[in-house]
Amino acid sequence: MIRVMHRSRILLFACSILLPAGLSGSMDPSMSDTTAPVDWTERLEALEPARALEYFELAEEVSETASSVEERELARQLFGLAGLLDEKLSCSAALAIADMPGMEQRRNVQERLRAAAELLAPSGTIVLGASRKSGISEQDRIMLCRALGMLRRGDGYRAGRAFEEQGVVDALEEVGFLFNGGANRVREDCSIYRGGLRPDLSAEGIRSHLIAEIITLAPGNPGWGIELLRSDAAPLTVVDLERLDLLFGVDPARPYWRGGAWVGAQDARRGY
Repeated sequence: MIRVMHRSRILLFACSILLPAGLSGSMDPSMSDTTAPVDWTERLEALEPARALEYFELAEEVSETASSVEERELARQLFGLAGLLDEKLSCSAALAIADMPGMEQRRNVQERLRAAAELLAPSGTIVLGASRKSGISEQDRIMLCRALGMLRRGDGYRAGRAFEEQGVVDALEEVGFLFNGGANRVREDCSIYRGGLRPDLSAEGIRSHLIAEIITLAPGNPGWGIELLRSDAAPLTVVDLERLDLLFGVDPARPYWRGGAWVGAQDARRGY
């Protein structure tokens, strides 16, 4: 359920976000610790607001190699700036930030970002890096519901076999937020509850399973009643498209990277 405030131009809000100087992304984590880190400084300082796509592309690179909180924060800021500097990238930016590691622990923010992405995706919008799966077949959705039933009955072996199909995994990812521990925990449970050993589900756990099955079989329109159950009658998700700067957590008036910080045009000309 989404309450949408009337859309107008994005209002600029000065909220300087500074990062430590010398941010760098690590190389392939499989490489040895002696591998030289990637220094993003030159690429960051070459960014220009008129070329918003370059912010997004660099954000993807930083995000893929990030090995620290600081690097993930840098990727988030780059995604956010891309979305604010070019509204055609806003949808992609919202999705990218929502799917960054750790966001599942901030479910409220993650849901607002995903809701914003849906509202920001008119016909012709460029959607880059969108990880939400579309086109999941009805057969895969039905198989997910069967797999959940198998798991509840203690037949984790067959449930695990179902999750060998990518379409079933994609369907699980769509509703993974409903389960304690997410989609990964559901798959892990398949190796635990076998031979008739059933999970000791609480009333809340059973409700999560049933709501997941309803949403899976009726994607996009499960109904208000199910939404109220899913959210435990929590307040409506509010998405203010006039203040994407606050949702993304970046200041579009400071799109230049100088001296380890985001600065405005005047400071950029001075060399900060």
